[in-house]
Amino acid sequence: MLPNSLREAQNTKSNCHKHGQVLAVILSVSSSKNNNLLFRYPCDTSDELQDAAADSDSTARNEFAVKNDDSYYEVTNQFFQHLGIGENGLITYSDNVLSTFLAVQSSQLANKPFDVKVDDVQFVGYPVSVKHRKKQSKETSSASLTNVNVVFALPESVTEATKACYHQLSQQVAMAIKHEESRCCYFCTQKKLMEPILEDYREDPCRHPSLIMLDKGYTLPKTLKNVFDQVSDTGIVYELMNGWTEINFCLPIKAHNLPFDSELYITEGDIDSCLDLLRPYHAMLLLVEVRSLIKQLPTDSSPALVRLLRVYSAKKNLQELAADSDLELSQIFKLVCHLVYWAKATVIYPLCEHNVYALSPNAPTSM
Repeated sequence: MLPNSLREAQNTKSNCHKHGQVLAVILSVSSSKNNNLLFRYPCDTSDELQDAAADSDSTARNEFAVKNDDSYYEVTNQFFQHLGIGENGLITYSDNVLSTFLAVQSSQLANKPFDVKVDDVQFVGYPVSVKHRKKQSKETSSASLTNVNVVFALPESVTEATKACYHQLSQQVAMAIKHEESRCCYFCTQKKLMEPILEDYREDPCRHPSLIMLDKGYTLPKTLKNVFDQVSDTGIVYELMNGWTEINFCLPIKAHNLPFDSELYITEGDIDSCLDLLRPYHAMLLLVEVRSLIKQLPTDSSPALVRLLRVYSAKKNLQELAADSDLELSQIFKLVCHLVYWAKATVIYPLCEHNVYALSPNAPTSM
């Protein structure tokens, strides 16, 4: 039976869900003038870290200052020993440190996967170049170039396949920002709202500016927070940038590993190998209600997918579904693979009264 090959990938409590767990989302902006970290979520707001960051920032302001006393090196070493992933699971680098090594000033590095490893944290992104149009007069205008890098912080133990998935998510978010900027100057408008809060924080570091931006309801920080929350909770992201550009993403290693079954560990490779074994005599079992799934479909979804869902039955094999929906069998295969990848369906043998079915002992049964 096809699903059994998925269960051959079981792993005994090896931090399986942590492999796809994201630590933070960071918005870094670089231009010819400066590098800036506009937003990060979640952020460590402990007083100890803020004091240490303020001390390190003050020593870095004067590049000609020299400290020869041993106490300086002792404090500096203590500060950098706490960098990386803290006990609360948050990255503990200060905003100034992050803005330095996440900066992408050269346009030649744009539109390429971004990958930096610092200590026990892996930073994955996809920087893009965004043009800002500035009207100088009625007849002339100039354009300034800014590199926008949406970065996801991951544990160092993350697999290459999971890193590739986060590269795709970063690319989707960055390209959505770029599209909205060209459509209605969205990023430039949001940036002008966010920068004064950063300046106030530098003069009087009290509450982290990212939290203030969320409280004020700025849409770009809110969208980044929603993306982080969705990929952390379910592994499936559906968000609209500026209420217009869609962001659709699925992290298979998160979406297919259920929280109530800690012994089941499914990777991207397991899904691909199982889908290669798909045959016409198999059936599809939806994991969500048909009506709910149809409502979740985006506006530009394939009409063929809706036709398949309307004739769906777990008692029918794929050959029968193709005949009832008047679609090619090859197209049915592609649609089923798509639903399985997005954790909306699984593959079984057709249900019949002669088979014996058992409920998983770990499955939630409470209503």
